[in-house]
Amino acid sequence: MALMMEMSVTQILQQVLSSDQVQRKEAEEKLSNASNLNFPEFMLTLCAELCGEDRPSDTRRLAGILMKNALDAKDR
Repeated sequence: MALMMEMSVTQILQQVLSSDQVQRKEAEEKLSNASNLNFPEFMLTLCAELCGEDRPSDTRRLAGILMKNALDAKDR
């Protein structure tokens, strides 16, 4: 996955949770781009984060929320 080349998904999710607006916006853009470029791989990466018992609980929780939001249809 392209976003994995620069940094781990854990690091990106931690940046999404950052109070630094620049860092957060950059991380959100990376996740959005990854989702748009290869949605199945994006979901697998989030699933791996969610299932990784060695990962921080806040990034695991965020991975689950992102997966739910990606699958939740807002229209018919």
